[in-house]
Amino acid sequence: MIEEFDYKKIADEFYNDIRQVRFKNTPNLRRVRQKYSKRLVQASPEQILDFVRYFKEHYNFRWIAFEVIHCHKTAIRMIGAEELEEFGRQMDSWGAVDVFAGYLAGPAWRNGQVPDELITSWANSPNFWWRRAALVCTVALNRRAAGGRGDVHRTLKICRVLVADQMIW
Repeated sequence: MIEEFDYKKIADEFYNDIRQVRFKNTPNLRRVRQKYSKRLVQASPEQILDFVRYFKEHYNFRWIAFEVIHCHKTAIRMIGAEELEEFGRQMDSWGAVDVFAGYLAGPAWRNGQVPDELITSWANSPNFWWRRAALVCTVALNRRAAGGRGDVHRTLKICRVLVADQMIW
C-alpha cells in the first residue's frame, strides 16, 4: 500500500501527461496508462478506486480509468455489484458500454464477484445501455486470451433474453 497516497495529485499528473501526447490514439494513451499503472502497483484496491473515481469524474477518460482498475491485480478483484452500479451510471455510448462491460463487469461476473442474477437483471432492463452491457459481459466468459474458459450455459442464458432485441446487435 502506498502510505501517503494523494490520488488527486497523481490523477492531475496523469491527465497532464495525457494532454502532452501529440497523437491521442489508443496505443499512445495506453502507454501513459501503463506508466501510471506501474506507479500505482503498490496502491491498495481502495486507493485505486478513489483514484479512478476522481480521474473519471474530473477528466472524463472513462476507458483509461477502467483500464487502471482492470490492470491492478487486487483492485479488479474488489469490484462488486455496488461498484458496477456506480461505474455503469451515465453509460451513453457503445464505447462506454463496451469498456465498462469488457474491463469491469464481465471479469467480475466471470470471477464470481457478482451473481448471475445481476447480469440477468441488466439483460431485462428497460435501459438499452444496460441490456448491451449484459451482452458484452458474456465476452469475458468466453475469451480465452483474457481468462475466459467458455461458459455456454451463462452465455446462452443472457443471449436468450436478448435474442429479439434488435437494438443491441
